[in-house]
Amino acid sequence: MSENDIKRPLIGPMSCFIAAILAAIFGVLVCLRALPFLREDTILSGGKLHPTGPWAAAMAKFFWCGSAAFVLLGVIGLLILSDANRRYIAQLPRRKRFLIWPWGLR
Repeated sequence: MSENDIKRPLIGPMSCFIAAILAAIFGVLVCLRALPFLREDTILSGGKLHPTGPWAAAMAKFFWCGSAAFVLLGVIGLLILSDANRRYIAQLPRRKRFLIWPWGLR
């Protein structure tokens, strides 16, 4: 196989796992209403006051579902890596390898 046949993997598993962790953290922050714009009971939007409680609960569920989706996508990404993709990853600089493949390649 020549160097031109080696293509970049479609899914970077470690990127997905990092995104899942960040989405879960953001979901917790929204759920606890720790963000500055959610501290008030109401928020002014379009000239009307709207409660922030229901919005925060819905967005927290959205972020948690997104976190689960990223974990699933990361696992799928780990399972579909082919030998050609592993060879591509092996020739990347060490700092870029980690975002695609979690283990050191030889």
